[in-house]
Amino acid sequence: MLLTTPERFIVPSKRKRVPAPPKPKPDVSWMLRAACRNMGPDLFHNDDRKARGAKAFCSGCEVKEECLNYALTQHIHEGVWGGMTGTERQSYRRRIARRKALNVVQMGD
Repeated sequence: MLLTTPERFIVPSKRKRVPAPPKPKPDVSWMLRAACRNMGPDLFHNDDRKARGAKAFCSGCEVKEECLNYALTQHIHEGVWGGMTGTERQSYRRRIARRKALNVVQMGD
């Protein structure tokens, strides 16, 4: 059968598309133990130059590491999380990526 419509260019797929499984929601139970849990966001969401107060507040927090990890894995770019500003987290991410790249190169030698 000769098709004269654009449908002749469509090749039916034999595979059905399976939707990707939903991403698991991150565990945020640590937030209930955070020193900042009752604080307003204004202290933590300001520019990097004014973040000194927020960083000092984070310094003694028992969930500082979980907080920083959350911000890194969720790609949060603004505010102070885990004692680091957005700029500091970005720099930290780059350092980690460079170390991983160096480890791959060294392992290949």
